[in-house]
This record gives sequence, C-alpha cells and structure tokens, in this order.
Amino acid sequence: MSQIAPGRRSRWAAIAAAIGLVAFALHAHCADLSFLAGSDIGDVRHINGLPWELQYLQEPIPDLGISFSYLNESQYRAPDQPAPWHHARDGGAVQLWAITPPDWFHPFELAIGAGPYVYFDTQSEPPPFGYRDYHSVAEMYTASLRYFTPLGWFVRLDVTEIHAPGSLDARILELGFGYRAGPTTGESSAQLHEAQLGVLAGRTGDSNWNATQSATYGVEYRQGLGRHVEVSGTWLSEADGITGRHDGLVAQVWLTDRFFSPRLTLGIGAGPYVALRTHIAEDGQEAPHAQGVVAMTASLQLSRRLVARILWDRAFTNDSLDRDIVLGGLAWSWDW
Repeated sequence: MSQIAPGRRSRWAAIAAAIGLVAFALHAHCADLSFLAGSDIGDVRHINGLPWELQYLQEPIPDLGISFSYLNESQYRAPDQPAPWHHARDGGAVQLWAITPPDWFHPFELAIGAGPYVYFDTQSEPPPFGYRDYHSVAEMYTASLRYFTPLGWFVRLDVTEIHAPGSLDARILELGFGYRAGPTTGESSAQLHEAQLGVLAGRTGDSNWNATQSATYGVEYRQGLGRHVEVSGTWLSEADGITGRHDGLVAQVWLTDRFFSPRLTLGIGAGPYVALRTHIAEDGQEAPHAQGVVAMTASLQLSRRLVARILWDRAFTNDSLDRDIVLGGLAWSWDW
C-alpha cells in the first residue's frame, strides 16, 4: 500500500479555504446541526467501531449551503492488508451544497455536497514504534436526503464518497437526525468588546494504538473582536509522555456563530501551540516545540457574567505525535 507523506502546504491551504467558506456562511438565514452514524459500504473492512459524523450547515443564500463536518471513520483496513495492519482515520471537511427549494419535495429535501476533507490517519508501522500519523487532503462528495417535521427536527440519509489519492478510498452510508434553526436575533453572545477568563480541565489523548490518556488543565483568555470573530490565548498543562507534566501556550483565531438561542455559541478555530519546556513522548521522541492546532468549541451563557465552555483541540505535528485535548470549564465575562 502506498503511504502519504505529510502535505503541509496542501493541508494549510485546505484549512484556509475552509475558514474562508465558513466565514462566508456566517451570514445565513437558517442553520442545521446534525449527528450521523453508519457503515462503510465500499471495500474497506472495519475492525473496531463504525463511522460517525457531526455536521453544522448554513445557507448563506437560499438553496446554497456550506457545511463544516467532523468525520470519524473508526479503525479499518483494506481487503489486501493482513492483520493487524490497519488505519484509524478522522478529520474535518468543508462542503459546498446545492439544495432543492422547499416547495419542490416538501417535507423532503435533496442536497448534493462536495469539498476538501483534511484528515489525520494513524497507520500501523513495523516495530519499534508500531504506528505513524499521516496527514493529507482528500475529496469528499455527499448525497443527502432529509425529511423535516413541523417542529424543525429532521432525519437524514447520506451517502458519502471519499477519494484519497495515495491512501484508501471510502464509501460511507449514514443515517442521522438533526435540527434546523432560523436566524437568531439580538446581539451575539460574543459582544464586540467582550472578554472572558476561564479555567479548564479535561483529558489529553495521544493518537496511538494504546490511546494513552492523561489529565490536562489550563487557563484561557478569550476576546471578542466582532459578531463572528474571537481570539484566544490558553496556557495548558499536560501530563502525556515519558517526562511527565509539561506546559505550553496556544494562540487561536475563532469563527463563531449562535445556534438556536443567543445564549448558545458554536465555533471553529486554528492556531499554533508553543511548548514552554522540552518533553519526551511515549515513543522516545522529543516533541516539537511548535505545533499546529485546529479546534471546535461550544459555549453557553449561564448568566450575564458566567459562561460554560467545552473545547476539543486537535494538535498535529510532522513527527507522529498528534493528540486530542478535550476540555471543559467555566469563564467569567466582562466588557471593556
């Protein structure tokens, strides 16, 4: 099987294009949030778990949609690959959708989507390490059928084709449900000059076959720069690796939007992670001092000053030291 060398330029170009499309989509008259799960109906063989997907879609103009999705393809291998050789692939996709007008097939809706899929693929390797993390960009094409209820809830059936040159292609059948919300009114929950200072705690999970986890905590400062833009700086203390606890700083730019209620905000972000001290990973490698981070977040305004937040950061490197950082916490907000 051919393997993929990390494509730094293509990966960052796809992330930049995705952020641009999502920024355009923020001026939308409706938004959908969906959860789907299913099975691969192509040639790959799943050996642990089944694919699942979380998708946020907006229509900036009628009958045109733009979505951001997180897809977890679980663990699988190609038919010609012997056990225990396998892959664990997941990633984020941005797709442009053509959607049938509401009066064509109501209460049904048909949609066709296409776009880049930036994926992270943990592959089996010979000893001594036993695995390696590969990153690249694939093409994703989706056909979707949805049935809407009068209350805004819907069920959907999707068929997704993933074309990944140099890696494994996939064809995934998924069934899911979701909710369509109209435009929210009032000011954004991230006001123009609103600041937040929060404490966070959670887990770091390394992208290896052992799925090593460790306790993580941090402090985040977040500043709103407009209705849909925020910046944040986070100090993180993690405990993965041989050398134990180590610290780092994360700086991120976020695109955010409200969903269903002015109190609930969803966002995606990206930025660098800079290590404050040297740390040795489980495989004996020295972790790079600078890494890339892409992230998703959701926050809920509990009161005028108190905000609850969850974060999911994916830190990626070119040295097979990818990891997930999942955090939750509370923040105090104020206006400058």
